[in-house]
Order: sequence, then structure tokens, then C-alpha cells
Amino acid sequence: MATLAFDPAARDMPSVAVVQAVAAEIDAKIDDLECTLEDVIDPKALNGLFAPTAAGIPRTPGDATVEFLFCDCTVTIYSEGSVVVTRRPAATDR
Repeated sequence: MATLAFDPAARDMPSVAVVQAVAAEIDAKIDDLECTLEDVIDPKALNGLFAPTAAGIPRTPGDATVEFLFCDCTVTIYSEGSVVVTRRPAATDR
């Protein structure tokens, strides 16, 4: 399992943290990933979910959690600024 932090208050982009965490979990370089984040989720929309509100107020921890599959990994993003990536077992391992 790989966990990576991002700072929503500093306008860190969770989409970047997702790609970095998945690459770390599967022990690959970002450029070597066989899938793109855009294949499974809109990165701009994802970033917007965790960005401060229109009034500039940071999201409250627990405001949002998003989970999806990306590059054979389960990705969970929490509004307090963490990305947790768990590699899914190979089909033969299930």
C-alpha cells in the first residue's frame, strides 16, 4: 500500500498525487504507466473536489472521499489531503 499526502490548502493537486502514488505502488516510473488518469476520471474535476471553496475556505476533513480503480489499483482520496493506493490482486490470485 502506498500513501501520499497533498495539501489542499496550498492548492496541491490530488490528480498529481494519485499518479505519483500509483507509480510508487506498482514500482514504475510515471512515464511508464500503461494507463492515464484521464482514462478513468476527469483530473480537473477531481482537483476541484478537493480545492478550497469559491470563498477560499479549505475543505473540512471528512467533506469528501473519492474511490476509483486506476492501473489495477484501488485509489482512495480523502479531503484532509491523503491518497491511499492498494494494488489489486492479479486475476489468477483471486
